[in-house]
Amino acid sequence: MIWCRYLTEVPADEFSNIRSAITRLLGIAGAIPTGLVEQMFDDGVVVTAHDEAQRFLAARWVRGAQYHEVFVVTPASKPARLGFATFGAPGIPQELGAWLSESHATETMPSFSSLTSLLVSRGAAVVEISPQERRLAEDNTYLKLLLSEQSDQVRQLQSQLREARQARSSDGVAADVAPEATWDISGLADWCAQHEDQIVVLPRARNGAKKSKYENPQLMCDALEVLAGPYREFRQGRMTREGFENAIAPYGLHLEGSVAPSVAGEQGDTYFVQWEGRRKFLDYHLLKGSGRDERFCFRVYFFWDAASQRAVVGSMPAHLNNSLT
Repeated sequence: MIWCRYLTEVPADEFSNIRSAITRLLGIAGAIPTGLVEQMFDDGVVVTAHDEAQRFLAARWVRGAQYHEVFVVTPASKPARLGFATFGAPGIPQELGAWLSESHATETMPSFSSLTSLLVSRGAAVVEISPQERRLAEDNTYLKLLLSEQSDQVRQLQSQLREARQARSSDGVAADVAPEATWDISGLADWCAQHEDQIVVLPRARNGAKKSKYENPQLMCDALEVLAGPYREFRQGRMTREGFENAIAPYGLHLEGSVAPSVAGEQGDTYFVQWEGRRKFLDYHLLKGSGRDERFCFRVYFFWDAASQRAVVGSMPAHLNNSLT
């Protein structure tokens, strides 16, 4: 199974009609409530982020082994856009057929997590949901992530196999496709000082690295190199999303949002750091592996500081607590 994504521009005055179509698609009786709301159904869970005044609607739902995201937004300075993504059930739903077609297939589009963060940052009310409901939603999201990781690993192995075969056919010697080690974690302080213009690694993250039980310490070095190099170039518009994904593929790393702001708020300061006198949310992480065993599960939590054009790393390499743990 793979992700299928579709994205198109739509007339801004079509917001109400598209919202009605999404309401039918989600199986919601009545109007979609305002704010960030989770609703449980017999066959799954639906989370919606809605602000009618700003013509903003995003939804994520999980039913069985199928995972879907949909949104319609009307930015002030850009055309309105409609997007749909599905994992496990390829194809455009009938409800959205009036606006979307196969010709609107795309490789990238905003995720539900990023759109939700945008809505919350605008001051939209967050409706409280029960811990049991949130746990079910997190379970489904976690299983979706496992499937995605497995697909990524298969593609990485296939890519490495192709490169090895090409190298063997060209010079008779199989090439080593794994990245070369450049430094080890004992040199973290010196490396951070030398790269302070490209990345910030806060003391909490440095201490976590020193005490880490992770089986491959070199990956911590590799991940910081990624954030100081390819990720920075990607955020500055000097590298495409595809180029960035190709850059991190040899390491087996994957870039995702960390947790929803509502979940982070339940964990105290776990997902927050102090930066230049302000409390900042660690809204992204580089990850590899699954489960919660510190020897095999790898996470680097960070946020992007637009002012200094650097990633600021707040925690690594252990998995932070969430409603699953």
